[in-house]
Amino acid sequence: MPSRAFITGSLIIAIGLGLIAGAYVTGAAEPDSKMARHEESENPRHALLVGCTKYFNHEGWQLEGPANDVQLLREVLTKHFGFESANITTLVDGIDDQHSPTKANIRREFENLAARAHDRDQIVVLLSGHGSQQPEQDSTAPSDHKLDGLDEIFLPADAGEWDEGQHSVTNVILDH
Repeated sequence: MPSRAFITGSLIIAIGLGLIAGAYVTGAAEPDSKMARHEESENPRHALLVGCTKYFNHEGWQLEGPANDVQLLREVLTKHFGFESANITTLVDGIDDQHSPTKANIRREFENLAARAHDRDQIVVLLSGHGSQQPEQDSTAPSDHKLDGLDEIFLPADAGEWDEGQHSVTNVILDH
């Protein structure tokens, strides 16, 4: 089996719902600014924080930092950027099965986020753990093709193995 390089680290994405439901972000808040202390009724803020420290199918992939990344970012968002704790969803190891950073749970929480967020809401997504690239999959329209021909992937706790026939890692979160 060919060797695959995996990137370890945190990917913080400030996204508008244009990626998942057709809205957009109006701007980033400055810490401790008037915008950071906005009222709940105007442009609510939501966050999905995922920290993947343990990998079920891969010995030696275990990490120490991602759970800390989630805890620290949660604190920064609530204390300095006016995020309501109830609007921050956390998926990390050690809470329970529903909060484990598996592909199914991450997908479910992206869908929940898309359902509750609205136009002009502000959203922060943290995917902290292993990531990599693999050959682009499922691009049907020419405009969908990436210049480098690669999909970026996030490896959830239940990520699978490299599938030589499909030229991809199974059970991952793709960037599209």
